[in-house]
Amino acid sequence: MKKLLLILILHVSLLFSPPPETGKTDPNVRYVSINRYAGFFLNPDTYGFIFPAIKPGLLIINRSQRQSRPLFILTGSAIGYSINFLTWPIRQQITNFYRKFWRGTYSEKQILLIGDFYLGYLLVNLLILWIALYLFEKIFFDSRNAGPKGRNCYKYFPMIFIASNPVTKAFFWTVHQQMFALLTPILCVYILYRFYRITVAVSYMKMLGFFLAAGLLLLMYGNFILLLPVLLICFIRNLKEYKSFKQWPGALMKASGLIMAFFLPTILWIGILKGYGVSYYNFEMQEYHQVIWIPEALNHSVSLFLTQLRENTLEYFQTMRQLLILMFFSLIIFAYSKFDIPWGNRFLRGVLFIIFYFFLFYWLLGFYEARLTNTLIPLIVCFWLAGLQQRIREKKMIFILSSLALVWHSYVLFSYGPFS
Repeated sequence: MKKLLLILILHVSLLFSPPPETGKTDPNVRYVSINRYAGFFLNPDTYGFIFPAIKPGLLIINRSQRQSRPLFILTGSAIGYSINFLTWPIRQQITNFYRKFWRGTYSEKQILLIGDFYLGYLLVNLLILWIALYLFEKIFFDSRNAGPKGRNCYKYFPMIFIASNPVTKAFFWTVHQQMFALLTPILCVYILYRFYRITVAVSYMKMLGFFLAAGLLLLMYGNFILLLPVLLICFIRNLKEYKSFKQWPGALMKASGLIMAFFLPTILWIGILKGYGVSYYNFEMQEYHQVIWIPEALNHSVSLFLTQLRENTLEYFQTMRQLLILMFFSLIIFAYSKFDIPWGNRFLRGVLFIIFYFFLFYWLLGFYEARLTNTLIPLIVCFWLAGLQQRIREKKMIFILSSLALVWHSYVLFSYGPFS
């Protein structure tokens, strides 16, 4: 309940951020004014998610933009139609309310559905962010940073960096998938940390279940591909700790089976599309050449690849303004402990590994926006947690973290943008 309250307080306050100035933003980004002081940004992709959720059959037409993310659309369908059913006694009143916010020449039925599905996706955003904070809380307590019962309020200060940042500011009040950009890195840290603490062998069937569940998430949002390296590390550790690595062929065969389980939901989805005579379409790869720019460039020449890599690197580093702020905060935080960081701690090494391969993945992605680079924000906060350990409970550190959290939220609140 407290995490939910924290999310609502932070994001209601962000409604009072500076509105976009005419002519200085993407004309497709709509600012919805609540009153003369508050409003939010309606990303143009909002309708691109709502209409397929209203009519999921749109997923099985050629070149459907959301075809690679069917579970996100179907989740919206389930919640949207549930809201529509449960509010049937007051549909007219709700429709009249929705008309104040939705543009376009829509019928009353369409206005009602658009509003209900928008509300449904807001609940999805809230749930995703709550799960991210819940997992962070579990990491916080399991890493023995907790103090006596009833005296752990300081855990909420690092949570502010996760719940309030440029990503949530731009996408919490709109329909999009960017909330997953904050959940995925924390989920990776949580999975790795939980496996580090397991003291009994995990059966192969359970590992298959974990990989299959992660593969289902891949149909929700593309960056869940980053769960695969973490799960493979967990599998290898499980073999190393409780099995024998002498039979490498058998271990490789098992690893191959797990990877197949991870991609099985996507393979089945592609098969369903084939059954309808539709070729699988990944909008991000086809339109923005994400990741596939590498083989495309290498297929032409190594020189072209190096040139493109240099240009991409410059563009990537230009998206790191918020990360530089958090790196400065890191210097302040660890200066207190005279940079006595427990580099030998396994949890800390795991976090650093995840930071490294997330950084590498987004560097080689080929499409660069600050909202993607800011996926590293939760990982930096987890690095603080792992590096400080018990010192996070000290009064001076609580003061430092609370002060930095206030400065950070104020920066997010009063800064201009982002709007998409």
